[in-house]
Amino acid sequence: ITRDKELKLLFDGLAGLKDSYAFGVLEAFVKTYKKPVTLYVDNKYFTNLLLKNSKTSLINIIHKPTSVEFPTPYIVYLDSQVLGGYTHAPHFVIVEKIVGETCHISDPWDGKRKRYSKEKMTEAIKSLKSYLKYCPLVITLD
Repeated sequence: ITRDKELKLLFDGLAGLKDSYAFGVLEAFVKTYKKPVTLYVDNKYFTNLLLKNSKTSLINIIHKPTSVEFPTPYIVYLDSQVLGGYTHAPHFVIVEKIVGETCHISDPWDGKRKRYSKEKMTEAIKSLKSYLKYCPLVITLD
């Protein structure tokens, strides 16, 4: 996808659900590309909020604790600081595959492929929840 198309998705996401910019961007994605996705939501209350406010049937919303134990590839919401970022910030990465105890990811921020232990990825997910107070999410393309 081109940079202009990516920026349009981000801008369109701003007009989405005020309680979750990330969900707004996901709705803009499925609306634009007509691709169904499953969204796994770590928090039951937040799951119900998203189910109530979703504007599309292309997002299957499921309450399930978030971890690295999902079939690859998938997208996971985590704290970028734990993976070496300068500040604590919510960030999406693509887990392309898991080999043994190592997660092979693609980081859309810099376009690089990286490797982290399952333990480090789990720490980044937990930090998103406990330090940043964001709900961890996992997204899979259906």
